[in-house]
Amino acid sequence: TELGAAWASKACLSNNAFIVGYCHMHGYGIAPNDRKAIEFLNLSAEADDELAQNLLGNIYRTGRGIESDLDLGFLLHLKSAEQG
Repeated sequence: TELGAAWASKACLSNNAFIVGYCHMHGYGIAPNDRKAIEFLNLSAEADDELAQNLLGNIYRTGRGIESDLDLGFLLHLKSAEQG
């Protein structure tokens, strides 16, 4: 929807890649898109966002929208857990 796209753009402008990735993952206000979700969640995880690291850990573990990588999934979960 137009409102969802505007909200997602606002989140992008405020550097909240996690929210944009989460919205793409679950289809909140925009069409679900696993590839875009992973792209935005990676940006957030690289900035040490523990929520993004945890969600990406799940994505890599289950292979949702990307080839499954159990080792990377574990490392992302570990990195997230180390932050609290």
